[in-house]
Amino acid sequence: MLVCKYNELGLKSLNYQAKLLTRLAETIKKICIRENIKLQSILTTSGRILCFFPTQEIKKACEVFRYIIGIKSFAPAISSPRKINVLAQNISQYLINWYKFQNYTSFSLILKGNTRLLPDELLFLSELKSKISSKIKISGIPLYFKDHEADILVSVEIRKKGTYIYHQEIPTHFAGFPIESKTVFLLPWNNSPEELLAGMLLMRRGAIVIPFSLHSNQLEMFHDFPPLLKELAKYYADPLPYLTISESDLEKTCTLLQISEKREKDAVWTIFLEFICLSSIKEAQFKMNDRNLHFKGIILPNRNSLNFYKYLQIPILTPLVGFSQDFLNLIFNHLLEEPSNLSFHSLILNHISDTSKFEGNAQISKIDEDDMNFRFIIENIRNSESLKHELFNLTKKIKIHRIYGSILPLN
Repeated sequence: MLVCKYNELGLKSLNYQAKLLTRLAETIKKICIRENIKLQSILTTSGRILCFFPTQEIKKACEVFRYIIGIKSFAPAISSPRKINVLAQNISQYLINWYKFQNYTSFSLILKGNTRLLPDELLFLSELKSKISSKIKISGIPLYFKDHEADILVSVEIRKKGTYIYHQEIPTHFAGFPIESKTVFLLPWNNSPEELLAGMLLMRRGAIVIPFSLHSNQLEMFHDFPPLLKELAKYYADPLPYLTISESDLEKTCTLLQISEKREKDAVWTIFLEFICLSSIKEAQFKMNDRNLHFKGIILPNRNSLNFYKYLQIPILTPLVGFSQDFLNLIFNHLLEEPSNLSFHSLILNHISDTSKFEGNAQISKIDEDDMNFRFIIENIRNSESLKHELFNLTKKIKIHRIYGSILPLN
C-alpha cells in the first residue's frame, strides 16, 4: 500500500475538503487505470489518502504517483493490527527486511496519526521499542535502537481503521492543489521550455491548462504531438485538449479586416485569444471529459514581452516572473532528464538563499515598458465594425486534438 500525504487541500473547510478528496481519489483511480496498475481500494482519512495495491504493483505505483497533483508525498507501507505484540512483530520483520537491502545499524520510532486511540501514548511507545529490540536481538541482526540521528526512522501511523508502518517518504514533482475543472487557462503554445514550465506552475495550483498553437501546416499535427505537450499531459487523468489553427486562416481574417502589417497581425492574434476566453464564459465551445471549459485567462511565460497582452480585458498570468533563466533551466533539466529526483518544493528551498536564481525586480520592470504604441494598435483594431463577426468565424476553424498522457512505457 501507499500512504499519501497532502498539505494545501487540508487548509480548506471540511465540506470543501471532502469534495476535493473525492475528486482527487477519482483522479488517482483514472491514472492507475491508464497506466495499467491494479488499484485494489482507496481510503481517504484525515490528512491521508490510503491506496492499496498488490505487492508486485508497488514499484510501478511509486513511479506514477510522483506525477499526481494534490499529493505532497507518499510512502510504501504495510498495514498491521494495533495489538502491541503483533505490531512489534510486524515492525521487527519490516526492519529486518530493509536491513537486507540497506545494511543500516540503528533505527528509531515515531508515532503519528490519531494517537488518542492509544490508552497511554508514551507507555505504548516505550513497550513497543522494548519488544522490537528484543525480537531483533533474537534474530541475530546487529541492529539497535537509537533515540536521535538513527539511520532509519520508522513511522507508525495510528488510524481508526488500521495501523500503518513506513519509513521512506517520496516527494511528488509539484505537490500543489488538486486539479479542478472550473479553473481553466489558455496557454499560447510555441513548444518552448518556458511555456511548459509556466503551464505546470498553474497546473500545480489546480488549473487545467489548454495549449493553443498557430501552425503553418495543420496536417503535421496528425502525425505526432510536440514532446513537451506529452509531458504536460502526463499530469492529467483525462486526455488533454490541444487547440490548433492554421496561419493561413488567421491571414485570411487579417485580409478581411484590411490588416497587413506584422504588428497589427500580432495584435489580431492577441485579441482572438481574448475573444475565445470571453466567448467561452457565455457558451463553452471546448470540453474535457464531457465538462465544459470556461477560460479564466491567458498564461504567458515571463520571458515573453507582454506587448499587446496587457491591454486585454482578461487576466494575464505570468508565473515565471522572478525566476532567473538558470533556475528555469535547472527545473527543466530535472523534469526531462531526472524526473525521479524532481521536487519543485525542494528546489525552491535549496536555492532560496541564492539570489542569482531569482530576479524579480528586473522582470517586473519589463512589464511596464511600452515603447511601441501597442495600446493605440489594439484600440484601433477593436474599433473595426466587422471584428467580432470575423473572429467568430475564425473560432469555427479551430481544430481540437486530444493528447493521451502516459508515464510508464507502453507494453
